[in-house]
Amino acid sequence: HAHPVPADLLLDRQHRMPAHLLLLWTHTRLLLLSCLWDIRCSSGGQPAHTAVAVTSCFVQRLKQQVSRDWMRVTTDVRWSAGVPASWFRGRDPQMTLEEFKAKWCVGNVIASVDDSQQGSAVMAFRLSVGQV
Repeated sequence: HAHPVPADLLLDRQHRMPAHLLLLWTHTRLLLLSCLWDIRCSSGGQPAHTAVAVTSCFVQRLKQQVSRDWMRVTTDVRWSAGVPASWFRGRDPQMTLEEFKAKWCVGNVIASVDDSQQGSAVMAFRLSVGQV
């Protein structure tokens, strides 16, 4: 199984993507495109956007999304929202540990969870930005 190349992300080439990864593939692809657009627009028309800037934006936003989902696993976000509980009707915002692992811990590339200690789980975000 070949790893996707950057052009595959941009052009949405999914021909080598296993079916169970399509949602994650689409999510990360759209996040990358959003970062590319935001960096381009913030450059003031100058070609100042670099691979490091785009990568930093992507990793930072992905980490924020993973952290928010981890918060849904570890706490009931409805009680820390600062609004009346009656505002929360409908779907329960909590996420199970298994759902989190299925979404973000595929191959422990984006995140990993150590749940070896009884009653305690620790999440580690695995991506970082290095020099390109």
